[in-house]
Amino acid sequence: MKNLFIFAHPNLSSSNINASLKESITNNLEEYNAEILDLHEEYPEFKIDVQKEQKRILSADNIIFVFPIYWYSLTPILKQYLDVVLKYGFAYGDKFSIKGKGWIALTSSGKDKEGYENLGYSIEELMIFFELSMKYMKLNKLGWINNYGAKKDNIEDSLNDLKKYLKL
Repeated sequence: MKNLFIFAHPNLSSSNINASLKESITNNLEEYNAEILDLHEEYPEFKIDVQKEQKRILSADNIIFVFPIYWYSLTPILKQYLDVVLKYGFAYGDKFSIKGKGWIALTSSGKDKEGYENLGYSIEELMIFFELSMKYMKLNKLGWINNYGAKKDNIEDSLNDLKKYLKL
């Protein structure tokens, strides 16, 4: 199965966890059967090539969204990507062209787990809009992996969870 990893960190070089995840997956492309898309590298001006990206999505069996939680939401470029690529007539509406594909959210957050629990919400509850969007497009959730505290020492656990969800 082909796995498309979409990285959406606005400053990957300053990231502990996202940069390490990208490096690990890039160094093991065959093991992950992966294609890597770094949105900020490919589209620094946010001018996303919709047809190219729709073809890329169609060629994948699973889509893994890798991004930090920003103000309890998506990064701006990931929101832009979802808005222009996964649009009406392609991902939903008259056609559900990507129906049945699997998806994973591989997120990082600055707060530790207790910081979110003190707010009374889990990451999944805060990000329910993302999960509902995927469900609306008839995609299948394979898992949600969050790196609380965005600590590099969590990378092995994240990669193990990723392999479990992707059945590698």
